[in-house]
Amino acid sequence: MTYEANPLIGESYCIEMTLSAGLHTQTKPPYNGKELLASADPALYFAKRNGRNQVAISGEL
Repeated sequence: MTYEANPLIGESYCIEMTLSAGLHTQTKPPYNGKELLASADPALYFAKRNGRNQVAISGEL
């Protein structure tokens, strides 16, 4: 089920939702939050530029 196809509908509202996400994984220490976010951020914008409502994984762009 997707909320895009099945919006949340109330008496006075209709909410249609989609999700775009950028993902970066790291399997070896040291883990650095700033570096992980810096790698995931371009993947997020890639997902948005290429149709939205999808997940893009850094390293696969």
